[in-house]
Amino acid sequence: MSSKFQYRRLDKNDAAVLLVDHQSGLCNIVGDFSPDEVFVVTDASGTFNPVTRESAWARMSQAGAQLMTWFGVACELHRDWRNDIEGLGQLFSNHLPAYRNLITSYYAKR
Repeated sequence: MSSKFQYRRLDKNDAAVLLVDHQSGLCNIVGDFSPDEVFVVTDASGTFNPVTRESAWARMSQAGAQLMTWFGVACELHRDWRNDIEGLGQLFSNHLPAYRNLITSYYAKR
């Protein structure tokens, strides 16, 4: 019997960033977290091989980790772009050319 997946949103008041370096001897720290407590920022980690990447994502997802992109994490933690238009707008426009056009248009109309 499989359990039904229940999405849990990120909460900026109950979040921390954990950077994990999977070198030999460093993985014991990650063991303190169960997979269902972990949001994995998929585009913040890398590998040289697509098969390795897809396999790792599948294992993490099957263990209960929630896979997200950095954009998804930023949006969930921020909740409402009106809370910090300049900060979030600057972050997105620095990394997303299409968003840069949107934020430039927003500032032009002010």
